[in-house]
Amino acid sequence: MRVPKGLFFIVFLSLSLALSSCFKDALEEIEGIKSIEASPEFAVPLVDASLSISRLYNENSAAGFLETDSNNFMTFLFADSDSLSPRQLVKIPDVNLGYELKMDAGMLAQFDALGRFSSTFSSYAVFKTANKERLKSYRIRKGSFIVNISSRFRHNTTLITTYPTITKNGFPLIDTIRAIYNGQLPQVVNKTIVLDGYDVDLSDGGISYNVVPYLLELDIVKNQGQPVDVNDLITVTETFDIDEYSFIKGYLGKINIINTSENTSLDIFDKQIEHNLFLNDPKLVFRLENAIGMPLTCKISNLVVTSASGQDFPVTIDPLKDTFTLAYPLRIGDRIYSEYIIDKNNSNIDSLISTAPQNIKYYLEFTANYLERSSEDNFLIWDNAFKVSSEARVPLDLKVLNYAIKSSGTLSPITDVDLKPDPGIDLNLGQNGATLSFIAENYLPFEANFQIDFRKKAVINGKDSSISLLLLPSKPSKIIGSTVDANGNIIRPGESFNDLSLTKEQFDLLRQCDSYDLITRAATSNSNGSFPFVKVYSNQYLRLRAGFKGNVKVKSRI
Repeated sequence: MRVPKGLFFIVFLSLSLALSSCFKDALEEIEGIKSIEASPEFAVPLVDASLSISRLYNENSAAGFLETDSNNFMTFLFADSDSLSPRQLVKIPDVNLGYELKMDAGMLAQFDALGRFSSTFSSYAVFKTANKERLKSYRIRKGSFIVNISSRFRHNTTLITTYPTITKNGFPLIDTIRAIYNGQLPQVVNKTIVLDGYDVDLSDGGISYNVVPYLLELDIVKNQGQPVDVNDLITVTETFDIDEYSFIKGYLGKINIINTSENTSLDIFDKQIEHNLFLNDPKLVFRLENAIGMPLTCKISNLVVTSASGQDFPVTIDPLKDTFTLAYPLRIGDRIYSEYIIDKNNSNIDSLISTAPQNIKYYLEFTANYLERSSEDNFLIWDNAFKVSSEARVPLDLKVLNYAIKSSGTLSPITDVDLKPDPGIDLNLGQNGATLSFIAENYLPFEANFQIDFRKKAVINGKDSSISLLLLPSKPSKIIGSTVDANGNIIRPGESFNDLSLTKEQFDLLRQCDSYDLITRAATSNSNGSFPFVKVYSNQYLRLRAGFKGNVKVKSRI
């Protein structure tokens, strides 16, 4: 039998359900008996069960789990997380360089006389960024350098391009292209160089950004007998196509890092129908793992709790605290861990969690360089290690004046309780029915009462439904809470003795039932008329024993 979910009174619910299942099991034993009579305190023991909140919740909650500290104090935790997938947060722009090289009349005369022309030219390739980036260096993870030459000279041409600040293993990028005249014009040469692993310095010796110096060396050797004139030229295009960086440094612009929207289910409040509940210091904790070397700002918005009816209630955060700045690493390879807490000191979250919501919803927006301080250098690595996790923490430090939970379920065999009688015993109610007795030892700071409406499947107006056959007990049965002091500490356990009289006719009705509706009402124990906050610990439990007594006949089958 799966125990229904509920707040802190899941123990009472579960014990009630255990009893209802025991009724069903015991009924299977009620056949006409001829036998010996016996009248002990429990003629037929049925249940001896010890249950705690920690065990029941950890076995049956799909959304959260219980954290227990060194003092056995318990806190409900409901966690979500999101992370940044590896992607290039900064787009390195393509750089396209174009030149036309030709000789004027004086150069032509020199070329005819010497049979050779040489020239050098230096300049800067400028990276035109789109987001105000001031790039100072990066390592290429994936990229290429593409060179295209078209020459109309009928002579042999050599072009050497040197990029002194684009290096690999300490050696600069030097490209040499030769166009050997073969009788056809134009002479065309295309070439691609893979730049993976190259380091690029764009700082011009530490005084600038977004620029790469280069040097062109042109050498033309004359083919004797071939003409030359002022219209002959060489067209050169060079393209830096950088797809990915391994790391990048400089001011990297204002970037939206990640937006995440969360909807966290709080199933500790599942099934509640009425409440007067107070929780001491619930929190919403954000934990961050950050390897991004940029000032990061997080803004929290649309933070609401959703009631069982689906109505949203906004959590009001101090306007100065809905945006916070994250610590960030100063060296590549470092990771910084930080957290931010929303609690009763900066919001009204404590009063809203006390309304027993079903969900917490919120939206987080993380922005790098929010203040756009371009004088500050940043860095990024290609995998952008960044993770945000959130955790709703609901400590079991509470006050409950009234809390009603309604749960429905099917009757089925249960486990983890000591069921009796064993197969060697039969039961007979006799003429006057029997009494089912409960003895409870309660080491929890709650008191509760419950009723079970046993039902049977039925078809009503053509639809599957159920009808009520029996309400047990006719008045709510009470389990006394433990005695607590003014600080909510348990002084001694509560002891309860309850008898439930059942007739033969009621047993016959019970045997027909296949489902139930259970309503449990609970409150924290009081101390001299006051209801202090109480803490719930993992070593607190409720022991419940139940059995038949009175007009029960027992016969051995052995």
